[in-house]
Amino acid sequence: MVCVATLFLTVTQEKLILGVNFPFPITIFKTEMDIFEIEQKFRHRLGVNEMLTLAHLTLNGHIDCKDIIDLCGHQNPQIAFRASWTLESIAYLNPETFLFHLSDFLSLYPTITNHSVQRCFTKIMMQLTDEKFMRKAKFKASVFDECLTVSFDWLLNPETPVAVQCNALDIIFQLSPHHDWIIDELAVILEQKLISNSPALLSRSKKILKRINLK
Repeated sequence: MVCVATLFLTVTQEKLILGVNFPFPITIFKTEMDIFEIEQKFRHRLGVNEMLTLAHLTLNGHIDCKDIIDLCGHQNPQIAFRASWTLESIAYLNPETFLFHLSDFLSLYPTITNHSVQRCFTKIMMQLTDEKFMRKAKFKASVFDECLTVSFDWLLNPETPVAVQCNALDIIFQLSPHHDWIIDELAVILEQKLISNSPALLSRSKKILKRINLK
């Protein structure tokens, strides 16, 4: 395989080869990238445009989405974060491509300890557990059981960043129609203020409690 680092295209050429209209003037790689080459890219700081380019390359088959998911669990926290940031964009831009690798994502989700990766993963999970999305994808709620348990753990862990806790709270509530016990458990947690009292989480908690009380 030719090293991708030596093969750049102009924005005009890349449109011709990939058939994609990129919304930004940036050069990209010509050939396919293996996991080792992707890892090297993630060792360096990425701007939004560079990250989106990698996401588009994945969507066009030049990068294996499984490799991106695997790198989300990398022991280097920066590599793991940049991979998860890219994966979040892939899931948003083209859910169908992402869903082909859903089992890999769900298997990795409970193992994540990197808070930056947790934030990206919970944002993806919020998308997956949205009721309309679940109906469209014909998901059974049971596929998220282990991730639901982990989301509760992240919510209750005082070391978890507030942004991740807010996302975990939404995930749990979105799955509540599929599990009778969630609402009661969640109500106790929120009413007894067993989680952080940060303004952002308090605001989210009040909104969830209001929706619970309307049920």
